[in-house]
Amino acid sequence: MRNLLKLRFRCTFLTLFLVLSLIVGGCGEKEKKEEAKSAVRQEVVKKTPEEKAIKIGAILPLTGNFSLFGRWLKEGINFAIKEEKNTIKMICEDNANQTAKAVTAYQKLVNIDKVRAIVTARTPVANALTPLASSAKVFTVFTFADLPQGDKTYILNYHFPVSDECKVLAEFAKKKLGLKGAILVANDDFGRLGANFFKQYYVKVGGKIIYSEKFSPMQRDFRSLLFKLKKLQPDFIFIIAWEQNFLALTKAMNEMDLSMPIIGPNVLTVYLNLVKDYLPVSYFTMSFYDAGKQTSAYKEFVEKYRLKTGKEPNMVIAEAYEATKILLIGLKKQPYDLPIFFDNLKEYFGIFGKVTIDDNRQAHFPLAIVKIEKGQKKGIVWKFIP
Repeated sequence: MRNLLKLRFRCTFLTLFLVLSLIVGGCGEKEKKEEAKSAVRQEVVKKTPEEKAIKIGAILPLTGNFSLFGRWLKEGINFAIKEEKNTIKMICEDNANQTAKAVTAYQKLVNIDKVRAIVTARTPVANALTPLASSAKVFTVFTFADLPQGDKTYILNYHFPVSDECKVLAEFAKKKLGLKGAILVANDDFGRLGANFFKQYYVKVGGKIIYSEKFSPMQRDFRSLLFKLKKLQPDFIFIIAWEQNFLALTKAMNEMDLSMPIIGPNVLTVYLNLVKDYLPVSYFTMSFYDAGKQTSAYKEFVEKYRLKTGKEPNMVIAEAYEATKILLIGLKKQPYDLPIFFDNLKEYFGIFGKVTIDDNRQAHFPLAIVKIEKGQKKGIVWKFIP
């Protein structure tokens, strides 16, 4: 009987010991979990808004011949980012309008700064960076560029394709200006591409190119070229030029009393204030809404920009702003797989109206041809709706 009582006592004691162990162990586990949560909370608190921000890169020509253009691009990108407050941080690199420097800047942004995406501009840069975007799997948005060759998985080209611009310009020139055209373009990727497309479309509709010449982007003396044109008397000149080229060319035309119209792509419109005292009657492509048919979104953007900066935005600023806005929308909706977001983005309603995006990630804008006199818009003369 005594042995039986001892056995019962031992069993009871062991049971109590086990229960107490479980309670104490549970409390210990709970304390450990609370400590872990506290450590996570402290780690989050330690992070500054800058550390929590998503990093995107920008590669722009902030010095050199295209510095004015580059500053406008930066203003547009910055304005879009500021609307996101502290959630986005931009790291900007200057490529001085040199493709090799753009490549170096791209590698730095990807490998050292670990940016999530990049915004940049111009056709030579697009051609060089597209394969890098594909290999690094870092999404890259191009503005003021034509669609590059190669894998398009990690790119978006958010600018009018020059083929759209040249097609509408060729149709207009043949029907409204005459059958004899001349071509003067900068000898770079965009200039050569534009010249080829314009000649192709203009000849197709029945026109004839009587003179065609390419010039160095550094060229400032155009008198010998213009003497040849004066003798030939074309009905118009199709031009692609940049800042100082365009200024020197129009000044020389003015001095030589060459009054044949200039036609050209949208990029020329950003230099209107620069050349207004020398420019003959001209016809340039523009965003349909920038040409005078503004959307409510465009008007809202202009008002916001005026209020914040005290300045009027131009087409470069507006396009860089909208390209960046689309990228930021993608980063919110699909932060770690932007190609999925852009695979499903077939149209976008923004400040330029309805922009369609094809399977090659090329945007197509509504376009207009606008008559320009003394640097001022005088009305839409032709329309193109994609």
